[in-house]
Amino acid sequence: MEAENTKICDQSFSIRRNVLIMTRITLLLLVHAFSATQCANILGVTSMISHSHHLWNEKLAEGLLKNGHNVTLLSHDKAKIKHMNYTVIQLEGGYEKIHELFDYEESFSQPESADISNFWKVIGLICAHDLSTEGLKTLMKYPEDYKFDLIIWDLNSGECLYPLIKRFGNPPVVGVSPFGLQPYISYMMGSHYFNYIPFYGTSYTGGAMSFWERISNTLSINYLTYVRINSYLPTMQTLAYEHFGSSLTEPALEVERNFSLALVNSDAIFNFPEALAPNIIPVGGLHIEPAKPIQKDLRKVFESTNGVIIFSLGSNIQAEFLNDNMMNNFNRCFETLPYTFILKYNNTHQRKFPKNVITRPWLQINDILGHPKTKLFISHGGALSTQEAMYHGVPIVGIPFFVDQLGNIAKLVERKIAERLEFDKLSPEYICQKIKTVLENSTYYENVQLISRRVKDQQNTPLQRAVFWIEYILRNGNGEHLSLAARDMYTFQTLNIDIIGLVAVLIATALLLVYLVYIIFLKQINKVKVD
Repeated sequence: MEAENTKICDQSFSIRRNVLIMTRITLLLLVHAFSATQCANILGVTSMISHSHHLWNEKLAEGLLKNGHNVTLLSHDKAKIKHMNYTVIQLEGGYEKIHELFDYEESFSQPESADISNFWKVIGLICAHDLSTEGLKTLMKYPEDYKFDLIIWDLNSGECLYPLIKRFGNPPVVGVSPFGLQPYISYMMGSHYFNYIPFYGTSYTGGAMSFWERISNTLSINYLTYVRINSYLPTMQTLAYEHFGSSLTEPALEVERNFSLALVNSDAIFNFPEALAPNIIPVGGLHIEPAKPIQKDLRKVFESTNGVIIFSLGSNIQAEFLNDNMMNNFNRCFETLPYTFILKYNNTHQRKFPKNVITRPWLQINDILGHPKTKLFISHGGALSTQEAMYHGVPIVGIPFFVDQLGNIAKLVERKIAERLEFDKLSPEYICQKIKTVLENSTYYENVQLISRRVKDQQNTPLQRAVFWIEYILRNGNGEHLSLAARDMYTFQTLNIDIIGLVAVLIATALLLVYLVYIIFLKQINKVKVD
């Protein structure tokens, strides 16, 4: 009987213990549920014409989806990932339109000739095109009371679509820039763009700008900021007003003033150290991830070679745009080197390649760069691919064509992890000499390995950082408490020109008074002498 009572007591204790454990687990789950950011309905307006921009923005969307959010993306590209909470509304016809407006092949024959203000004109015409798309009509047909908890806006284009913010109830807006930190984004967020930071459209480097280069750099930055505010944005404002009407259209600068944060694809490791406002969050390399296995159609290639050199000119421009003479110069160099070359090439121009050159219309660039047999990357200098190369520790031979590619390659050359090919010098011997310089001098490899270690040595990943700050805004409503007072000041005030002017006037007045007293004193002395 005693034994049975003991058994019953043990069972009772066990039941109570299990109930207590389950209660504690339930309480912990409830605490976690209430403390965590609730599932949010997020709209991404990413109207920049660029496959790489879409890749970056979709990687951010993927991070938000993993945290349970619902994401709708307005984009010129189709969805690359599938998820039950992910919807892409395509702004159709954009790529066809930009090929009508922008001659990529001409940019190959005239590198560095692209004027950023002209590039904005093209982007403005694309925005005008977007207003007439079925994709935008689809979004506008959402119910009047449909709610987005937050909007993510690609800051590199789409200003004529700003009325969408008011259309969906003025939720908090987080700006993003796969293109990096442009001067006007700094201006928009209240951070002064210092003249020691090279403008991305030049080949200037951070610590080596001469006095005259700093003058040119400062003029370029301020000129483009002026053009954007006084020409580009008014054009976008007019388009918005004509399409959406006065009830939804607000001054573009007022809309941008209310953006909570700017998440920019830049940081001190990839770019230059700079003083950032608290509402500018560096998330450079957000799109990068550890390398996955090589795509199936190239695995045997990697197994049978001692070294691979990858040659890719990005997603918007294609290697087939190189004329026959230029492509032949590359091929004549490649066939003399003991490496396997993998070329991103759509083969729309039928050409013959040496036996050690393999072409593919599509490449998993990140995975190839992460393979130990990859020795070198021949690149156009796009921001995303050069960041991937630095992350994986692969040196570069760069062929920049326009806009930020010039500055990207200049930075890599300054750090001695890359060499630049000049268009007017292209020959088989010249190309081979540049490739051998990088591969045979261990300094390039050692330098890029150092950057690789620094990029990976972070408290959290750039994607985790970006998701945290978006959820921070969801929890806290907006980022007004992170805005500098300079955001509401004129440039002459942030540069203290008014104070310097007042001091100069006071000093000049004092000197003038001293001079007048001196003149009066001399006259009195002369008068005494005459008397």
